[in-house]
Amino acid sequence: MARPHRLETADVLMALAIGVAVAGLAMLLRTPWHSWGDDFAGYLLQARAMAADDVRAEVLLNGSLVMASDSLPVPAAYSWGFPTLLWMGSRLGGWDLMPLKMIGGLSLGVAAAYTFALSRSFLSRSPSVLAAALVGLQPTLLQSSDLLLSDLPFLALAAATLYYMDRSYRAAADGATARGGPLLAAVLTVAAYTVRANG
Repeated sequence: MARPHRLETADVLMALAIGVAVAGLAMLLRTPWHSWGDDFAGYLLQARAMAADDVRAEVLLNGSLVMASDSLPVPAAYSWGFPTLLWMGSRLGGWDLMPLKMIGGLSLGVAAAYTFALSRSFLSRSPSVLAAALVGLQPTLLQSSDLLLSDLPFLALAAATLYYMDRSYRAAADGATARGGPLLAAVLTVAAYTVRANG
């Protein structure tokens, strides 16, 4: 008699990532424009400066505008990780806001998948799915996927970093070699820092 099919970890990860990404991308249909904030303009200007190979001029111009402003100052340049993601996204879909905002929805899906993978070190499958759903389907985070901000890419990188740190620690505790885990955790930590330094 054949055993009933049970979802393997990879199946659950894929279903979570796709489900959360679809939910996040569905938020884009609500506001095809950008609904909040000024930070996104700085990110876009830096990404466009990268595309035009004119980064120095953009930083100097923004720095001079910041110094002349009476309002709360922003940095002359944000961390370059998120503008780099926007620049890469523009190579695929141009500078239209809709495709660029997909970065947030996809990042939220990745964050949910890594939350599940990390939770499996401590919990059984069902609570791990619940933990991932609490991250990936949390209303505030889903709304954030409709914004051009660095928060969700940072969340995805932070979740991945924690997963590989935990995996490396567990391998070391068992006396095994964590093949590539420590190096990957270090690379992801640097990547997270470049996306959102104050994170």
